[in-house]
Amino acid sequence: KWYASRSEEQKEKDRKRKREHYASLSEEQKEKQREYDKKREASLDLDQRRNRKIGYMYSSARRRAKDKELPFNLIKQDVADAWPKDDYCPALRIPLKVRPGNKIPTNNSPNLDRIIPRLGYVKGNIAVVSRLANQIMTSARPSEVIKVGRWFDEKYYEVKDKLNV
Repeated sequence: KWYASRSEEQKEKDRKRKREHYASLSEEQKEKQREYDKKREASLDLDQRRNRKIGYMYSSARRRAKDKELPFNLIKQDVADAWPKDDYCPALRIPLKVRPGNKIPTNNSPNLDRIIPRLGYVKGNIAVVSRLANQIMTSARPSEVIKVGRWFDEKYYEVKDKLNV
């Protein structure tokens, strides 16, 4: 609550001070800080990791909206509300995995998706899906995804039958 009550100017000063402090550290000190952060992240339970991921997705979306000049009117709770209650990707039905301390995304990593990209990050136009589903949907319209899916489904079984796999 305290941090949220601060002005954007104060928050920017805080971020600048943190960046300067980190830049002043030696490589050994930076490595110690990374190790500490890894251990701390690994100690978090699933709900804590999920909440951290929601905050990260929110701030990343806000930055992307600003960079791409897209509408943005979300609050963190909107992202939390878009998170599937069963922790499964609603598009592919694979489990969403928020791994501790690992910054390398996997196909199961949760991503914030704009349903209609040109509308931006606005309430009602977002969904939390797996990285794999988001990659599939990134450059195609729904009808194109369905066409490719049908073609691939036919080819898959055709090859499977031909090769007796």
